[in-house]
Amino acid sequence: MDVMSSLTGLRRDGRKPEEVRDILCQFGCAEGADGSVLYQLGNTKILATVVGPADAGENDDEEGDLELLEEPSGLDCHFKLSSFSQSDRKSGKGDDPRSEEYAEYMEMCYKMIMFPHKTAESVVKVTCQVLQTDGSHLAAALTAGTLALIDAGIPIKDIIVACSATITDGKPIVDIASHEESHKLPQLTVAAIPRTREVVVLDTKNRFHKDLFNPLLNAALDGCQKVFEDVEKIVREHVKQSDPLLI
Repeated sequence: MDVMSSLTGLRRDGRKPEEVRDILCQFGCAEGADGSVLYQLGNTKILATVVGPADAGENDDEEGDLELLEEPSGLDCHFKLSSFSQSDRKSGKGDDPRSEEYAEYMEMCYKMIMFPHKTAESVVKVTCQVLQTDGSHLAAALTAGTLALIDAGIPIKDIIVACSATITDGKPIVDIASHEESHKLPQLTVAAIPRTREVVVLDTKNRFHKDLFNPLLNAALDGCQKVFEDVEKIVREHVKQSDPLLI
């Protein structure tokens, strides 16, 4: 089945080429974590948790001030793919072969937006676990981790979100679902700061001609902007419910 309908110009799930799926968030859903969010992008579900900074405040000086480090504190990032998250379970294994690489992407993103912590030993542990995947689980995880940091009350400079893009019949489409991924089309996942369109992470999948790079990048950045608009509303509502005085 084609990705796009030749009659309606819509995708198989009824979306327009530039349309992202619905985003839902449930904060504070993991016991024992300092921050957590169940992030749902369409049928893709990510549980993101944050623990730490575990020892913040240990290095107080006599005046109660802390010396800021030049770099953010240690980040311990983990990306996990649950064995039950995929429709194809023949292997019986849930590990994504790129899990370590995706964890490095997480670290790149969150170090970009976190303020330096005030103790050299402090470590923030961020874990993104894919509970259900229906495409774009890397993009969903990178966004979910940012939201978990916010829920943990860790100050950040800005919001990083991510979005995937592909191109079919010369037409870019964003937020790729699993049935679209199965066509083995060119795929680009971008994590960015939408306010400035600064790209933090760029991941490619499937080989494609260099002439397709800019259209894919622009489509992914436009998708990031749409994700950001939805996420910003969700964050504002969450903060408002947590502390109305901050709004």
